[in-house]
Formats: sequence, C-alpha cells, structure tokens
Amino acid sequence: MRRKVIISAIVIILIFCIGAIISACDNTKGKNGAELPAPVIALQENTISWNAVPNADGYEVYEGAEMVSAQTQTTYTISKTEAGEYTYSVKATCKDNNYKTSAFSNEVVYEVTENHAQLAAPVISLAENVISWNAVPHANIYVIYENDAEVGRQLTTSYTINRVEEGEYTYSVVAAGTANYAQSEHSNKVTYVVEALGEPTQLAAPEVSLAGNVLSWEAVPHASGYIVYENGDMVTRVTQTSFAIAQENVGEYTYTVCASSSNAQYLLSEPSNAVVYTVLPRPLAAPVVVRQGYLLTWEEVEHAAYYIVYESGIAVFRATIPGYSIPQENYGTFSFTVIAYPEEDSENYLPGEPSAAVEITVSDDREQLGTPVAQIETRAGTGEEAADITVLTWTEVTNAYGYEVYENDRRVRTTSDTEYVISQVMPGTYRYKVRAISDGEYKAGDFSNEESYVIAADINFTFTVIINLPSDYPTGGQISVGLFNQQRNLPIGNAVRTATIPIAMASDGARISALNDKTYIAKITSALTAGYYASEVRVSAENPSATINVYKRSDYGVVALGNNSFTVVNGDGPTGNGVTQTGYLFVAPEAAQYYIAIVEGDDMNLWFVGDTEKCVLEPWQGLRQYAFAADKDEAIEISFAGHSVGTFTYRVVKGELKEQLLIGKGYGQGAVNVVVDGEKSAVRYLTLAEDTVFTFMFGTGNLGMRYVTITINGVNYYFDGLNNTQNIRIAAGTDIAIRITVSGVYDSTLSMNMAFYVYPIV
Repeated sequence: MRRKVIISAIVIILIFCIGAIISACDNTKGKNGAELPAPVIALQENTISWNAVPNADGYEVYEGAEMVSAQTQTTYTISKTEAGEYTYSVKATCKDNNYKTSAFSNEVVYEVTENHAQLAAPVISLAENVISWNAVPHANIYVIYENDAEVGRQLTTSYTINRVEEGEYTYSVVAAGTANYAQSEHSNKVTYVVEALGEPTQLAAPEVSLAGNVLSWEAVPHASGYIVYENGDMVTRVTQTSFAIAQENVGEYTYTVCASSSNAQYLLSEPSNAVVYTVLPRPLAAPVVVRQGYLLTWEEVEHAAYYIVYESGIAVFRATIPGYSIPQENYGTFSFTVIAYPEEDSENYLPGEPSAAVEITVSDDREQLGTPVAQIETRAGTGEEAADITVLTWTEVTNAYGYEVYENDRRVRTTSDTEYVISQVMPGTYRYKVRAISDGEYKAGDFSNEESYVIAADINFTFTVIINLPSDYPTGGQISVGLFNQQRNLPIGNAVRTATIPIAMASDGARISALNDKTYIAKITSALTAGYYASEVRVSAENPSATINVYKRSDYGVVALGNNSFTVVNGDGPTGNGVTQTGYLFVAPEAAQYYIAIVEGDDMNLWFVGDTEKCVLEPWQGLRQYAFAADKDEAIEISFAGHSVGTFTYRVVKGELKEQLLIGKGYGQGAVNVVVDGEKSAVRYLTLAEDTVFTFMFGTGNLGMRYVTITINGVNYYFDGLNNTQNIRIAAGTDIAIRITVSGVYDSTLSMNMAFYVYPIV
C-alpha cells in the first residue's frame, strides 16, 4: 500500500511539473505552433526505445519528474544499480517555433532487485580458429579471456583467434547482463595451438558435380573460400559450397573450382574436375490468340520477329505485327493456330509451340451439288501380257467442277474425270467413296455410296532391304541379306530367301521375293568386317521396305550386359522436353530375351533406332522396364529423349521380363499402365496362395473402338467400350501369366498406352 501512495504522490508532482514545463514551452514557442505528438516508449531489459516523432529534433528523458537526458537518439540506457523502482517518460522537442514540445509519453517502470540472479555460463567450442557458443538468456555482452586475461568484449557469439606466435592459448568466455543479473561463471576452456611454421600445404581439390544449373561440392578441410572458373576465367569467389550458373548465351561452358584459404599455411588447390554446362536455344512462348469476329489478335511475344498463321496445319499468312483477318470467301469450319518465330539468324531462340487452336465457322447458304453413284469394275489390260486393271467409276453430277476421291476416309485424288484407277497391291480391304465439288458457286455434294476392294494375302511380294553402311566401311566385295521366319521375335531356321549384292550397291537395297502373308526378320548373313555389327529389321506386306544399320563399335558408348549400368545426362531441349541422345550401342552376346531397366531417374523415352516396333519405353507412365529379343551379335542403337532435365541410369539384363501385376486395395486404386505395340502383348505375372476373385476394369476412354483380350493361363476374357469390367477368379499357383492384347477396326500396329485396375472383391 505504501508503494501505491508513493506512486500517487509522484504522479501528482509530475502533473504539476508537466504543467509548469508546458507553460514554459508555450512562452518560448510560437503561440499558434502545433504540439508535437507524444512518443510511445517501450522497455526491454535496461533500454528504453521509441519511434522517431515527425518534426521532432530532440527528446527529453525524465526519471520521475527529473529530466536526466536531452538527446537526439531514440534510445536510452538505464544505468541504475541501487535496488528500487524507477519511472521513466519521454517528451519530443523542436527548435522550430512552429511546433510545441509534446506531452509526456506513457510511463515505464524499471526495477532493480536486492538479489541478482546469476547468468548461465556459456558452453564454448573451437573449430579451426573460431570459438563459438549459443546465446545466454538475458546476457547482452560477452567477455573473452585468453590465458585468464581479458582480451575483448562483444555482443556476438563467436570470436576469431588471430594468434600467429608459436604456443598454446587457453580461452574462456563470461556472460554479462543488466543490473538485474550477475555475470556468469567462466565457461569451459578450449586450447588453441599455434605450431612452428613449416612448408605451406596445398589444399585438396574439390570434387564438383552439376545438377541443373547448380554446381556443388563438399567442404574442403582448412579452406575459407572457393574460386569458380568458367572456361578458364575466374567468375566469382564464394564461401559456400555451391554456385548457381546464370549463363544464358547459347554454347558449352566448362566450370572448375579451386579451394582457397586466408591462412598463409594453405596454398590454393589444384582445379577441380571439369563439368560442362550446355545452354541450348530456348523456344519462344506460344501466342495467346483471341478471336474478334473474323479477326484473330494476340499480344506480341518477347523476342519474336514474325508470326506464321496456320489453317489446319498449313501456313496461310506471315505477320510481323500481331493480327490476321480471316477470308470469308471459303465456307465451312476452320481451325487456326499461330507460331512465333525469332530472327532467322537467332542463336538463342527457337520457334515456339503453336497457340491454342481457334475455330471459326463461315456459314454456307449456296445450293448443294448432287450425289454421285459409285461402283468398282475390272477392265482387261491392253496388249497380250498386260494385267487387268481395277477402276472406281461414278455418275456425272450436274454443275460439278470436279470430284474428290477418298480411300479409307483419306482423300487420295481430286479429278475432273468420272473414274479413278485403283493402284493398291498390298493385301487388305480398301473402302472408296466420291463427292462432287464446285469452283465456288455451289456447295460440295454429299458422299456417294461406299465401295470396297479386297486384295488377298496369298501372293508373292518383293521386299526391299536397304543396308546403311558407315562411311569408312571397307569397299569392294559382296554382302548377303536373308529373310527369316520368326518365333518370340527371334529368327528361326534357315533363311526363307537370300539375296547377294555388291557392297557398292548396299544403299540401293537388296530385293527379295517371298510370300507376303507374314512378317519376316531381315538380317545380314555374310560376315562383316571385324569391329562392325549390324541390326535386324522386320518386313511385311504393310512395311515392305526397311533399312539395316551397320555400326562401328568404336563410334558408340558400348552398353555391357548385366549389372554394368550406363548413364545418360539430359539437358534442356528446343521444345522444352529435353535433348534426344543417341550413340549407345548394345551388341547381344547370344540369341535371347533381354530387358532394359531404369536404375535411377525418371521421365525418359527410350527406343531402338530403326526399329520403333521393338521398344517404346515411357517411364513417366509408370513403365520402368521393357523386354525385347535380340539375335546373336545383333547391334541395337539406343536413343533417349527426356521430359525433364536430369541424370538417368540404365542397365541391360538377360532374361525374359516378368513384371508383377499390381493389385489395388480398393476401387480406383492399383492402376497399371501397359504399352501394347502392334501385335505384341503386354504380360504381367501373379502368384497366389489361394483362389481369389478379382475385378478387372479397363479405362474405356483409352479403348475407343478397340477391343481388349486378357488371357489367364490360356483362358480368354474379352472387354470393349460397353463391357469394360469383369469379375474373374484366379487359381492359386506359380507365375500365373496374364497377357493383354488389343485389336479393333483401326490399324493394329498402333502403339498405345492403356490403364486398367485390378482389385480383389472383399
């Protein structure tokens, strides 16, 4: 209670004094001057602080009613040590008569107690020549002792030893605080030894790696910094162990790093290993096209010199200023895209991606032409040995300017005649239809009836096998090519047919006749010069011409069989999807099944050059392995293209790939992606301890008009767009093979990626 009375008395005295002071200020300031705002003060430890008051050029600090400081700073340190409570306030002042001294700020109370708590002692450690410790609560200064003698006071929590004279030096640290806390005991002690100077030691060279555009390395002992070099020229000094490359000009840049030290006892290191950073041309941004009536507009694309407007993929206009007016003399629905192009000689930029397509329909109210009637007829050839010909004919349409002929829904001829000679010789079914067209006065007519023409698959056909030899392959002599039947994608038995040609005519191709009702493997049967290896190719009536590549092994990175992995480094490509890399050669040591597997990395496409039916690996869709067959000494050039920048590691393993079937835990889980290439089948394996009923569901969005068959231990189950889910009981056993195949009205050689779900019925 006594303390409250004292405070009240102080408040009364302060109010009296404040009134007197204000009166005095009013006598010295302009009568019409504005009063300065009162400061708002805060107390932290033994320091009072406040924000600067606008138009003030000084401050008066009061302890009770007594002014203890007139200053320009916005902080005040209390130095009281005698026990008790002390009240502080602040006024803002100004020498300009246009402003009056402010009222008193709020008050803060600073208390000094009789019993001072002792600060905790720091715990110090020594690394190289630096002593460090964690901050001590309530400490605001640290006293450093060397051999028990004070050598410094500081606010920071580390101390650098600068001793160079030979000897041992013992250090400790004491924490000190405000009047409320007694200083700590001495910390633990650490000893720093300066040995007699000998010959300087060279620092170890860093080991540098590159990830994206960032160089990084492990810290080098005794190094205090690092020097980064680009193409042999110093670009910067850093203290950290990484450096972000900012180079944007197209080209290859070699980087090395040297370790350095501020200690004369350590010499600059040798350069690190060199890493190469490649800057490739960057594609321009795709324009954002907006339609306004019959006008297409878009904002300018940075670094673009001109723009090409495409109508259904065909270039129709070149613009240097954004904008294109769509002609209205043609009728129908049209799709437009725009691509931005850089200067012709630009090294840093490439054409951009096409814009999003913009469609526009120009209405057609013209009179429509009539519909022709079509038929297919066979006519006898002229001359004794001339073969018969097959002709598509149709009736004439009044006012028609000409006719468009379509084969399997693809336009193959525009003619003014009323007949078309069918020149197809490949086995298969061909559908034909015709429509009449005008020169602009009339609208095109409807399609005629559709007629089919079938070519049987029981005739001989001549296949052409071209041989692509390296430029330094020895000239002279002959080379033989054979067609082989196949089993499990490997040639079997003796050659069905063989052709021998001079090496000088290899690029013209060997021509071999055989039945066209099957697919053959074509390969070189004669001996090749040592150090050269050949690929194999497939020919059929659908693909009667193919190329065999001959490789010189020393020109490629050789892929070894087994656990010997090889690494592909993928950089930024012109389309943003990475660089296509070739030059990896696998030579099969024997005729067998193999598979290539990703050891580390993702998002890379892989294929075998010259044989796209053999391998299409797309790990971004969940496929990390792909099986293939290779004949003895068959050479396979492997190519990679990345969806992202990075390092990818692969290995080639002998053996038939057995990918386990993924089982979901519930509906919508356990999606499995399979790639079906042409007539090849995707196979998954499963081993069950007991009979189980599973639900198989295929994504109908991927099926279209195709049909899916899964074969489980010889039993076929059929799926299509209307019947895409079945419950199937799978018996227990070892390596139950589940084979997935695709067929349909479309080209059966189409490579597709298909998702399905498998989950047990609970």
